[in-house]
Amino acid sequence: LELCMKDSVRIWVINTAPPMAMRKEIQVATDLVAGFQNDIWARTIRFKDKVGGTIKASDRAILNDPWNPVGGTNYAYDLIIQSCTNDFDALANPYTGLPMPNNFESATVEIEEGSVVTWSSDWINVSFVPSIEVPTDAWYDWDVKNKKIITAPPGTYAKAKVTINYGDVIGKVKYHDGSVMSLADWFAFWPLPFERSNPESSIYDESYVPAFESFRTNYQGQRLISTHPLVIEYYVNYSNPEAEFIATYAAEWPNMPWHAVAVGMKAEEEGTLAWTSSKSKANNVEWMNYIGGTSIPLLKNALATAKAEGYRPLLASEYATAEEAAERYNKLTDWVNAKGHFWVCNGPFYLELADFSAHTAVVKAFRDYRWKADRWAWLSSPPIPEGSVVLPEIVAGMPGNIVPGVSATFTLNLQIAGKPYPNNKIDFVKYLVLDSAGNVITSGNAVPGAEGEWAITLTQSVTAEMREGTYTLMTIALSKDVAMPGIINTPFTVTLGGVLSYFNTVLEQREAQLNAALSALQATQAEQIAQLQSAISSLQTTVYAAIAVAVISLLIAIYAVVTKKS
Repeated sequence: LELCMKDSVRIWVINTAPPMAMRKEIQVATDLVAGFQNDIWARTIRFKDKVGGTIKASDRAILNDPWNPVGGTNYAYDLIIQSCTNDFDALANPYTGLPMPNNFESATVEIEEGSVVTWSSDWINVSFVPSIEVPTDAWYDWDVKNKKIITAPPGTYAKAKVTINYGDVIGKVKYHDGSVMSLADWFAFWPLPFERSNPESSIYDESYVPAFESFRTNYQGQRLISTHPLVIEYYVNYSNPEAEFIATYAAEWPNMPWHAVAVGMKAEEEGTLAWTSSKSKANNVEWMNYIGGTSIPLLKNALATAKAEGYRPLLASEYATAEEAAERYNKLTDWVNAKGHFWVCNGPFYLELADFSAHTAVVKAFRDYRWKADRWAWLSSPPIPEGSVVLPEIVAGMPGNIVPGVSATFTLNLQIAGKPYPNNKIDFVKYLVLDSAGNVITSGNAVPGAEGEWAITLTQSVTAEMREGTYTLMTIALSKDVAMPGIINTPFTVTLGGVLSYFNTVLEQREAQLNAALSALQATQAEQIAQLQSAISSLQTTVYAAIAVAVISLLIAIYAVVTKKS
């Protein structure tokens, strides 16, 4: 706590450790700080020894406030249930707090030079540039009166440019009512913040204005780069010392399809319901509830009207045809008739039943969810590095006995679930050497080798200063995926009694090396002599053959001369 007060980005006012009770046969990821107040729980919960099944859970209170996609409940215990039904662009790592991409593949962030920003995730690419000018074709504002997009004026600048690659999601991702994601789900309600904050709009909400002003300060525009894959550029003035949060501030995800949101907007326009508690009180109408109460018949009326009119509000008319809108409203009608509520999302579970009187809810697995059930299974338990240290064997048969003045290399083997811990997932491996009194003799950083292996070398100068006795090598391995280090304490001994044995071993090794070298030299010399003798023998044979040829040639010549004279 003292160090946090002296050097911290965030200062925790309270530090609690509430219990998170569960049955022993249940496995689920819980946030180190927030417990189940992290959307990862709904993506990791399972039985340890079987597939499927029914899990019953209880909480302090649920289903107290209305649910709707714009200004519904923010009650913590309701949000735990919504974690099941909703889906998100990113999820918070339960062990580090950093965002993890859930429904996008990568992010590229350009930041103004001079900003103090760090990052550690492999899904983000960060660069610094002198300035960031917003393109004049970027969506910047909304003309409420004429229902038109206003593009960025020349000379508009932002502190950061964020490019998000969402992958090939258009025409692929399904909603709970069977609808398939289209560009309308992404852009139909882009103008909604501008409408709700403008008194000229039919859905103006005075209580939303402060939130919009904050949004407007940071939002500088966006533009669509490609559809397959879906890539969108965002221009923002938002800043954060960790670049991952800048990226996810800009990123978005259409959790609810446009036609389900449109029904609520229709009811708000007609004045029968209100999205927010403040507006419902001001206008003396009911706070809109998508999952129960007297809102349901009013929403059914709004759905019928929207269906009859071919209602395509705001930019929906630009991205959805009348036929597509009719199909969407038909699917929603079938859903409401079957389930009795309007809560349609694209998360891993769908809302089967919500009973406000009994304060109970039932969610069931959505079998068309885009991700497999084991996608986040690796987070079910904290991925803290585990491992062991292989002691150096300086003196044969005496591992862990260090000789003063002789370098010694320890090998740290890191593992996760019995497999080597990937080196690129390790933030750092540091070490301390402590004497028997706990004094730090030396410290440093381990050097990565093969996957999961890290080398720690105590140099000759370090061991030369170490006296005879027992020491401890403390290794501290921190993963990028969990803010809890794996600490291993390994005892070893510095002994003077091993000096003679060490030097005897060294002499024996040197003698063996010399004998081997001598034997090799002798073998080489013998081979060379044999080759020389063979060469001489071959040369002698050649000489003898040449002499014989010469003699024969001479005899033939003499014979020829004698024959000619006669």
